[in-house]
Formats: sequence, structure tokens, C-alpha cells
Amino acid sequence: MASERSENVLLRQALDRLAAWMAPGTANEGIELQVGRVSCNWVSGDPSFISGGGDATFTASGRRGVITQNGDAYATDAGGTTVLTYAVTVDLNHAKTSITWTVPGQAQQQAALSLEPHRNHLTADAQSIVLTDDGSTDDAAYVLSFILL
Repeated sequence: MASERSENVLLRQALDRLAAWMAPGTANEGIELQVGRVSCNWVSGDPSFISGGGDATFTASGRRGVITQNGDAYATDAGGTTVLTYAVTVDLNHAKTSITWTVPGQAQQQAALSLEPHRNHLTADAQSIVLTDDGSTDDAAYVLSFILL
């Protein structure tokens, strides 16, 4: 099991890699970000979902910057598939993420979470980074997958 210190180093490396990849003036196309939410309370109708991915935008600020994405997410249960709208903001400076989503006919919901690394192998040609939540404001677990394009 990784120590807290080694996890912090891995997290900083992952956040630095994302910021450098998205930085203005690079020849990189960008990233595709997918957000997965696993609900711990199916009884209440609290949805689990995965975003459809898609292009994310980057705003340089502070040491690293902020990644944002809006789009559709898909929740599947015994009743079928429901399309949810969502927005995610990933603050690379503070390793924090906020997510809002709306189930059709319901009020907008939101969660905030701190990020931690998930077995990233950041070699020079690595093309993906996976981060998980290190505590969220709701009773769900989150996974953020970044595919470097």
C-alpha cells in the first residue's frame, strides 16, 4: 500500500502532466475526460452514471489551471437508461473537483471531491491518467479518466 507521501507525489505528477498537456502553445489536441459516479444508495433513486466523455476546455490560472467540461451522462438501472446533463470542473491547482448533474424532472444535484491518484504510470508516452475521489460531499465514489489526445 502506498504511503500518503508517495500518493501526494503521484498526485502532483499527474496534475502537472495534465496542466502541461493542456497548456497554451502546445501542439496537443487536448484531453477527453470521462467521469464515473457510483452511488451507494440505489433505494433513494440516487443515480450512478458515467459521462459520455468529450472535449474539455482548459483555463490557465495559478500554477496549473482548471479543466471544465459539460455534456451528457448516462445512468442505467432496471428501468432503462436515463440521460443526465452534467458539468465538471477540475481545479488542478488544489486537486479539487466539483460536479453538478440534473436528472430530468428533478432539481440539480452537486458534489465536491478531493482527488487522489489511481495507479498512474506516467511515462513519457503515457496517454491516460486516472484519478479517484479522496472523499466527496455525498455518499458516492467517483473516478475521473483523462485520455490525452
